[in-house]
Amino acid sequence: MFTKDVSPGGVVQLSWLSVDGTRDGLTESPMNGKLQKTVQLGCVNGARKLRTPGRDGKPLKGGRKPIVAKKPVPMDGPVVTMPCTPERAFFPDMPTTAAAMGPYLERTQGIRPNDLNDLSKTVGFILESDYTLPAQRAALYKYLAATPGLTVERHVRDVSGRPGIGVVWHFYGREAMNIFDPRIFAYLGMTTWGGHGQLGGAALVGTAIVNRVGEVP
Repeated sequence: MFTKDVSPGGVVQLSWLSVDGTRDGLTESPMNGKLQKTVQLGCVNGARKLRTPGRDGKPLKGGRKPIVAKKPVPMDGPVVTMPCTPERAFFPDMPTTAAAMGPYLERTQGIRPNDLNDLSKTVGFILESDYTLPAQRAALYKYLAATPGLTVERHVRDVSGRPGIGVVWHFYGREAMNIFDPRIFAYLGMTTWGGHGQLGGAALVGTAIVNRVGEVP
């Protein structure tokens, strides 16, 4: 699953996630003038292989701790196998009605329905990074719009300037909204405002199913 996000400052982030969670994923985003790459390791048959700190396949000697090392410690030590659960980017069992969405999110995502910040961010992250069917996206919007404490605001724009309809929540003196296309409920992104009005968030400007990490449609 490929996604492309743009922040208010025009910073572009590209992500590739495994649909079933068994293949490695990758996120690329600029940081301090350099391209930062983060790999999300896949999980196969309940196990994930990790490369530990070291050199030439050998562990560090003398008890050196990477956190206090003067130079970056190479991640080229022994490979260890850890138990894991695949982190999917597609949920074929997700319901397509707003009434069924709450119990599903509680069961599969561990959301707390009374925590509007947790609920709204969890739904936003799913819509931003994972593949959802049109009927599932519509059900997620309708579920948020019907949740007490969340408000619907029409005629808003995402950080890229596209018009949409927003579902707003407040937390710790801040405000945020998940923004949808008002006709087809496609997810446009999340916008946040800090305590002093600082604009944040991102616009989802591209999604596609691709065959391999690094492939761009």
